[in-house]
Amino acid sequence: MTYRGKKFRQEIIKVAREIFRKYGYSKTTMEQIAKALNKGKSTLYYYFKSKEDIYAALIEDEANRIQNGLLQVINRKTDTRALLRAYIMKRMDYSNRVAGFYDSVKDEYLEVYHIIDKYRRRYDEFEIMALKNILLRGIQNGEVRIKLEDLDPVAYGIASAIKGLEIPFFIESKYAYFKERMNVLLDLLFYGILTERPDETE
Repeated sequence: MTYRGKKFRQEIIKVAREIFRKYGYSKTTMEQIAKALNKGKSTLYYYFKSKEDIYAALIEDEANRIQNGLLQVINRKTDTRALLRAYIMKRMDYSNRVAGFYDSVKDEYLEVYHIIDKYRRRYDEFEIMALKNILLRGIQNGEVRIKLEDLDPVAYGIASAIKGLEIPFFIESKYAYFKERMNVLLDLLFYGILTERPDETE
């Protein structure tokens, strides 16, 4: 595909995103997208086989944007605590943005789940890798008190905790509430809830 072709493909995705946001998945048609682009429907079929293909490309594009943004955070040269805090805050910002888009298809989630799930599983793998890299750097720098053999479950646990916050974001629109209290939640992640570490011999 030529540069102009790739650029127009991105324009299709950009326009389709707004139409899906406005009308939802079921009510959006190829005709609507083509009309918004001032093109014939046949032009869209040159780039995408169906509305589902456009939606899948939109999800993939959003996933790539999020991953690239988080990779920029991961590559910062700072201590592990600041890096984890920056990563999680950025991750929450992205989750809120995506929740705003999915709000338009909330009632159709089962219909689009098979499209989303493919990229969701790929993103989950990326997140575990990203958190493992942050934690491994912390172990190597003596900043994180976990053993190498515990790296996988700790990264998985943090990823699961982050994912758990997506439910109030997506269903209950509570991003502002949690963002104001995020530093408290992160301090619990870093330091726990006990005032003293118990004697491990007890």
